[in-house]
Amino acid sequence: MTDLNLIVVMGVSGSGKSTLAQLIASNLGYQYIEADDFHSEQAKAQMEKNIPLTDDIREPWLLRIIHQLALCCQNKQDVVLAYSGLKAKHRAMLRGLNYQLHYILLDIEASFIEARLASRSGHFARAGLLQSQFSSMEMPTLDEKDITVLNANQTPIDLMTQSCQILLGN
Repeated sequence: MTDLNLIVVMGVSGSGKSTLAQLIASNLGYQYIEADDFHSEQAKAQMEKNIPLTDDIREPWLLRIIHQLALCCQNKQDVVLAYSGLKAKHRAMLRGLNYQLHYILLDIEASFIEARLASRSGHFARAGLLQSQFSSMEMPTLDEKDITVLNANQTPIDLMTQSCQILLGN
C-alpha cells in the first residue's frame, strides 16, 4: 500500500463538498480535483434540464476521474477529490486505486440545500435535481469503514478543521 492519500469529499449537489475539498487541499498542500469538471457536455446539458443522470452516463465520467487520479498517483500527488459518491459501487471503484483512501460524507437535509441551489449561478446542477440526488444517495454500509459522516450544517472552516483533525488523527 502506498503512503499517498486520496481524500474524497462527497455528498449531494449543493452540500458544500467543493468548498470543503478546496479548503482541505489548500490546508494540507494536496492537489484539488473537481469531479464535475469531468462530466461530458451531454451530461451537463441533461442536468441543466433537471434530468437525473443514469448509471450509463455516470460510468464513463467515473472512468475519466479514475484515469486522472491514476495519473496523480503516478506523479506521487496526494489528492482531495470533490465527488458526489452517490453509489456504493462507484465508491468501491475508487478503492481500487493505489491510495490510502479517506471519504468524508457531508450529510445535510434537503431543506438546507434548496435555497443554496436556487441561488447558485454558473453551475449545471440545478435545484430540480436535488430530490433525485437524495434518492440516488446510497448511505454508507457497515463495510465502508473508510467513510466519516459529518453534519454539513456547519461553517466551511469548522468542517475543514474537523476534517483535518480526523484525517491527521488528532
